[in-house]
Amino acid sequence: MLKPFLPQLQTTFMKALNDPNRAVRLKAADALGKLIVIHTRVDPLFTELQTNIKSAEEVSVRLVIYVYCI
Repeated sequence: MLKPFLPQLQTTFMKALNDPNRAVRLKAADALGKLIVIHTRVDPLFTELQTNIKSAEEVSVRLVIYVYCI
């Protein structure tokens, strides 16, 4: 049901991981975790997550990505 929208949802949730509001970051991480279950190719998603971890300026953003998404 959601498969046609996976690229758009992934992009939206990845952007939300960098939101200044912690609650938004946590919800985005949770949503990405649910997308991984239905995603057919998770390698690009993990690559993007890894890139975001490396480029995140705030430690709290890195922590949310690492703990909740990986």
